Formats: sequence, C-alpha cells, structure tokens
Amino acid sequence: ATILSASLWYKVSSDANAQGSTGDVYESLVTWLETVTWNTFGGDAGVNADEYANLIGQAPATTAGTAYTVDVTASLQRWSANPSSNFGWVIRPTGTDGVKVWSSEYTTAADRPKLTVEYISGTVQCYALTLSHTGQGSDPVASPTNSTGCTTGQYVAGENISLSGAVPTSGWQISGWTGTAND
Repeated sequence: ATILSASLWYKVSSDANAQGSTGDVYESLVTWLETVTWNTFGGDAGVNADEYANLIGQAPATTAGTAYTVDVTASLQRWSANPSSNFGWVIRPTGTDGVKVWSSEYTTAADRPKLTVEYISGTVQCYALTLSHTGQGSDPVASPTNSTGCTTGQYVAGENISLSGAVPTSGWQISGWTGTAND
C-alpha cells in the first residue's frame, strides 16, 4: 500500500487544569508495553535521547476539552516500508507542566485517540506533468512537486496541483493557461 496521508487525533481532558504545554512528537526506537509510564520507559527512568528519533511535529495541549491532530504521514510511510521499525510515538513535553489526554480506555469512545490513514492499495499509476511556455519568460512551477508514491513531476489522477511562478520577460505578458485533462 502507498500511504497518502495519516493523522493522529487526540483530545485533552476537560478536567480542571488538564491543559499544558505543547509536546514534541517523535518516533520511538524501543519497544514498550501499554502499561509503561514515563519512569519505566526504555532502559533508564524517563525518555532518553537514545530511545526516540525523527521529530514528526508538535502535539498542542493548551486548552482543556479541545481536540487536536498531528500529521503523522511521514511515520506511517516509513513504517509501511519497514514494519519492524514501528514502535509507536513518544510525546516529549516542552514545558514542566503535565497534560491529561484521554486514552484508548476512556469511557466515551468518541473522545479516544484515533489514527486516520488514507492509502492506495496495489500499484500507484503515475502520470507525467509537462510544464512549458512559449514566448519569453519562465516555466510555471507545480506544487506539490509530485504525488506520494510518484517521482518528481509525476502525479496520480485526481491530485490537486497549483501552478505558479511563470514570469514573463519585460515587455511580455501571460495571456492564459492551456492544458488538457484527458492525458
């Protein structure tokens, strides 16, 4: 499968003072059990630098009762390519205050953390996008530079692509864009 996107949704408890500082989300480098605590994680008490890598993003937790998401696409793409490297995530606090986040055991199922993954099974069909111009100036630039699973300049059908950066030489102007949607 080709992972197109993945997000981790979580909710900060609505209890008084449940909110706290944002945490940095890393991939864990060590196995751990669901019963592990901060003090029993890895080989030594606390989460040490040799037990995590690959900063994925930040997990805000600044408002009690609020849901947040973290883009974890890069992790799932790595883990899809190398499943034995999947040990989950570690969220390291950036401050000294604690945070209470609802867990997978919370009584209200709608408030439990959720992992949402969009993927394509089978072979990804990529199509080349040719960018050019006539007259004097520069070619347009496509963003993103490619679809997930495709090489630079190639896209899956249905990908939204923004074109920008075409700049005419002094004395010239851009009169329009042309293209086809059937190739």
